Amino acid sequence: MNKSVSSYEQAIEYLYGRINFEKTLTGHYSKRDFKLDRMRHFLDLAGNPQDRIPAVHVAGTKGKGSTCMMIASILYQAGYQTGLFSSPHLFSFEERFQVNQVVPSQKNVIDLLNQLLPIINKMDRMPGSMSPTFFEIATAMSWLHFEEKSVDIAVMEVGLGGRLDTTNICKPVVTAITNISRDHSEILGARLEEIATEKAGIAKPFIPLVCGEILPAPMKSIERICGKNKSPIIKANVDFTVSEESNDNSKMTCINLLVSGKEWKELPVPLSGKHQIQNTSLAIAVIDQLTRKGWNISEAEVQQGLLTVKLPIRMEKVMESPTVFVDAAHNWESIRSLLQTVEQLPAKGKRILIFGSSQDKDIQGILRNLIPEFDSIIITKYSNSPRAVEVKDLRNIIQELSSIPVHACDNSSSAWHLARYIAEEEDLICVTGSFFIAAEIRQMIVEQPNENISNEPEQSIK
Repeated sequence: MNKSVSSYEQAIEYLYGRINFEKTLTGHYSKRDFKLDRMRHFLDLAGNPQDRIPAVHVAGTKGKGSTCMMIASILYQAGYQTGLFSSPHLFSFEERFQVNQVVPSQKNVIDLLNQLLPIINKMDRMPGSMSPTFFEIATAMSWLHFEEKSVDIAVMEVGLGGRLDTTNICKPVVTAITNISRDHSEILGARLEEIATEKAGIAKPFIPLVCGEILPAPMKSIERICGKNKSPIIKANVDFTVSEESNDNSKMTCINLLVSGKEWKELPVPLSGKHQIQNTSLAIAVIDQLTRKGWNISEAEVQQGLLTVKLPIRMEKVMESPTVFVDAAHNWESIRSLLQTVEQLPAKGKRILIFGSSQDKDIQGILRNLIPEFDSIIITKYSNSPRAVEVKDLRNIIQELSSIPVHACDNSSSAWHLARYIAEEEDLICVTGSFFIAAEIRQMIVEQPNENISNEPEQSIK
């Protein structure tokens, strides 16, 4: 495209027309497709806005979105103009780069893309696979937006891995790794040590790295890379320790955190699930490092920042009677965290699972953990992405694992309609397996919370 875009719809169509690894079939890309040289050149032509904005850079297999949201919320409550870059988005592209919890306007999206189009066109004509991808353009747009809004600090969530991720061209004041488990093995490797090496690639010389990982093998890889960079490591269970605080006056879990000799007391854990205790402690350990670098953040601002965190589809309760949770869990570690939360819920009625997944996931491992915990299983497929696993393939996997009856629905709308039809008021419906299936069904619930389910939906049962 040589001309500028004139409408939001045109801008979005152009962006989605670029190479998009978030929606590319697994096996169609490898490490060769991730080139930091391309992103460096892209940002250099854009004036290197990332060099003028300090950042908090967060990697990890799971929990990095929650952790980033907490850090950004605390910084905003402390009075800092705060940018937040995250992915993927739920409903609209502009959710990916917020400032002070406000997404850009559609006009902002048009203007930002038009600023970059001459550069993109120039790079498209270069040899050697230099055409910027969807994610690279989104990242560049975020930096331009953050600079235009004069942000004091940007909280940047890694998209995939760390070492070769587009976000790794930033100037962090603190970096963090939430944890290490198996995901995207075709890119990051199958062994935890390999995955840890990729994620620890965000370490920068002399910049502290806060680490939530505690397993010896991946920690050894992280320590090796931080040693090369002379990056101090602040380790969970060593340099910061967390204990759960009993609070009879609040339904919210609270924690005490001891980090580097300082105690943070009665901190609320804003999101559901035991795993969010770890994410909250990691976020506070990052904030502690910022205060040691001169950032002025009080305990009251930390409290308020945590209390105002809202993060969709992370074990999010979206309906009562029946109780409905949507969760973006998509690997066996995050599924295990989800199940820990489910197990703590009162077992009043039956438990119904709606499951859809992507082709690059350990679907057998995930379902092996999920199947025993649910009374009814509905398998389905999310829309608008070739990465979605076909329903017949999910059915075959379940047949190998269990003799449990399975309801099969060709799309998420049918799956939700069926779940509502068979669920009684005291039942639990849990939607999981992929960010995309959780987002699709969440949107249906938000748009039609009081939908009348009367007719029996079409389905097939194994």
